[in-house]
Amino acid sequence: MPPTGLTMINCSSKPDELSRPRGRDAPAASLRALATTAALVAGAVSLASEVVWTRALVFFVHNSTYAFSAILAVYLLGIAAGALLAARFARTPAIATRLLAAALAASAFALVGAIAMYRHLPEVAALLAAGPPASPGAPGTTTTAMSLWSWGRALAIIFAQAAAVLFLPAALLGVAFPLTLELAPASERPAALVGRLYAANAVGSVAGAVLGTFVLVALLGTRGALLLLAWLPLPIALWALHASLSAPRARVLAAALVAALAGSSLLAAPRGFYQQLFERRFGRVVWFSEGMTETVAVCEHTDGSRWIQFSDGRGASGTWSFQGGWLYAHLPLLLHPRPRSAAVVCFGTGNTLGAASLHGLETVDGIELSPEVVRAAPLFAATNHGVTTSGRARIVIEDGRSYMLATDRSYDVITEEPPLVHTAGVVNLYS
Repeated sequence: MPPTGLTMINCSSKPDELSRPRGRDAPAASLRALATTAALVAGAVSLASEVVWTRALVFFVHNSTYAFSAILAVYLLGIAAGALLAARFARTPAIATRLLAAALAASAFALVGAIAMYRHLPEVAALLAAGPPASPGAPGTTTTAMSLWSWGRALAIIFAQAAAVLFLPAALLGVAFPLTLELAPASERPAALVGRLYAANAVGSVAGAVLGTFVLVALLGTRGALLLLAWLPLPIALWALHASLSAPRARVLAAALVAALAGSSLLAAPRGFYQQLFERRFGRVVWFSEGMTETVAVCEHTDGSRWIQFSDGRGASGTWSFQGGWLYAHLPLLLHPRPRSAAVVCFGTGNTLGAASLHGLETVDGIELSPEVVRAAPLFAATNHGVTTSGRARIVIEDGRSYMLATDRSYDVITEEPPLVHTAGVVNLYS
């Protein structure tokens, strides 16, 4: 996604308006620093939130091109709506400062509220899906028409779930950048003003994308990452509040905002809520880990079987389905006249790799993108033959297709058990 300022630069004051003399309640240098910091933080929070929320939302909307498109569309529409709103009402620097404080404080509460909405998305989806489904074989219907109708409703439900969680926070974050244009010193040239603020917004956007992808969830977990992103706009909102109000009033409002956001955070995001979503959907969680590339849960069902579940809502395999995993290894290795080496792409529970390691091969490599998946392997030792501790196989943490394209090794047998075809990006493995 482009930096949040890209769609907003022309939504605020014109160049001749930017250079007109302005009266301010706060020193020009202070307002300049406030504007630059607000542009930076708005970009960082916006992009980091989009990345982290996309990872969280696929648990319900699933990992497909349609889901990613819906999330991106909602975010862009929200930012555009917020920018349009800011340009309409930010007529003076004093108004812009107050609006900036209100918008950033509201975005903090909206991001916390998004967590509460996210926890109840199953109920939202059920409500949206309610309605008379087409009856198979009903007069005047065809299989094709029914399929298209169902597909269209499925897309609408995906879009509605993304909008229920993300539209309001995106719109409020979109308000910030146009408002910062109103806070520039009167002496600053329009080109320098736009360049400085857009540079700050772009740097924040890049930093947010990197942090959201590689750092926040791995260090803090999904709950911690979402709460941190919700709290980040608040200090800038309090800064703008102090710049636009008298000190006593600003202090009272600041204390009230901090207390209200703290209480809202505790109610909206209770400890362990993300793990509890896995438990409600799949069964008792006996192991749980969140890493840079994946969230992995091992769930135990009422019949005693264990399954590995991922953050996109899919389950790869488990103790109940081990025969299929074994077959992916035994069949090709038995058909090959003299196999000496084998590679297994996609680790899952390790059942396929464990079966391949029993054939006395010189080389057995398992290629898996997520280290969290491999760490869960001991919970399936009964069916994967303890493959991660036996020393009979080598585990490579790498994208399967990238590894095969780059390695100088060749294998007599290459087998894989990738996710379902509709999963976004998995076509590269099926090729």
